[in-house]
Amino acid sequence: MLRLRARDLPRVARKMRDLIVRDEFTNIYSSVQPFTMLNHSRARALYDGVRRIVADDVPGDIVECGTARGGSAALMALTLKRLRQHRPDRKILAFDTFDGLPPPSADDPDYEIARYWTGQCRGDLDDVRALFRELGVADITECIKGLFQDTLPRSQAHPIALLHLDGDWYESIRVCLENLWDRVSPCGIVQIDDYGAWAGARKAVDEFLSARRLSIRLRYIDPTGRQITKINPTEIWPFESVKHDQGSTRS
Repeated sequence: MLRLRARDLPRVARKMRDLIVRDEFTNIYSSVQPFTMLNHSRARALYDGVRRIVADDVPGDIVECGTARGGSAALMALTLKRLRQHRPDRKILAFDTFDGLPPPSADDPDYEIARYWTGQCRGDLDDVRALFRELGVADITECIKGLFQDTLPRSQAHPIALLHLDGDWYESIRVCLENLWDRVSPCGIVQIDDYGAWAGARKAVDEFLSARRLSIRLRYIDPTGRQITKINPTEIWPFESVKHDQGSTRS
C-alpha cells in the first residue's frame, strides 16, 4: 500500500480538487500536458508562480533553462497571456539545446545512471515554435538554442522575475545559477525541477547556496521539485545550515 508523507498530503488534496473542479490552471495544463514531463504539482507551482510575480509586480522576464518539447514554457506563457494587463512587455525566454540532454559529467554522483539519459528529453526547435504558434503565445516567447555554457553568459536576460531550471545535471544547474541568480529580481521565484531527482542537480544547488553563504528555504513542491523566493538583498543573512530533504526520486 502506498504511504504518503505528511508534507505530500496538501499537494495530493490539491490534485484531487483540480480533478473535480476545473479552473484556469486545469484547462491550461490539459492543453500542454502532452508536451511536458512536469507532473501536476510542479506545473501548478509554475502557474501559481507566474500569477504571484504579476500580482506582486516583480520586474523582469520569465526564463526557462531546459525547455524540451515546450510544454512548461507554454503553460507559463498561457498564464501570462491571461494577465496581460500587467507589464505587457514581459516575455518567456526558453533556453535549450533542442537536441536532447547533453552528457553528464564526473561531477554528477549518479553518473552511471545519468549517462543513459544523454540525448533524451529532446524537443525539436521547429516543433516547439510550432506549438507556441498553435497555442497563440509565439508573440511572447523566444527560443535560444545551444548549451547553457555558451548561451547564458552572453544572454541579455535581465532582470528575471521567474527562473525555471530543468537542466538535470550538475554542470547545467551550476552554470544556470552562476549566470542567472544575480539577475533574479528581489521577490522573484526560482523553481528547480530536478532537486530531488538527480544528485547532480541537488549538489549544484547546495554548493551554490553554501558558496554564497545564503540560508534560503527550499519550498517542497513534490519529491522532485523545489521552489525558492529570492529575498531582498538587504535581508540576506549569514549562511548557517540548510536542512535538506532526504531521498532522491526520479518522477
